[in-house]
Amino acid sequence: MIEDYQMTVEIKIRETYGVTRFYPINETAEMLTSLTPNRKTLTARNLRTIEDLGYEITVLPEKPVTWRSAGKTFTQQTYKRTFK
Repeated sequence: MIEDYQMTVEIKIRETYGVTRFYPINETAEMLTSLTPNRKTLTARNLRTIEDLGYEITVLPEKPVTWRSAGKTFTQQTYKRTFK
């Protein structure tokens, strides 16, 4: 299990009734979320601390963003965001 451990935390951001929530996607994110009592999501403060520990945070969009340029179609699957 240790050899498969990733230093990447994958999350999805959702807004519910004006409250931004950060949902864990991969196993590393789920393990870190389990350290926060009675929570299924991470807070921005949690994510800042996780970044300070050296983890890379990747935000996965709810729906892939697609656009056309110069006759080609591009799709954004992930993006990186800093929680400072």
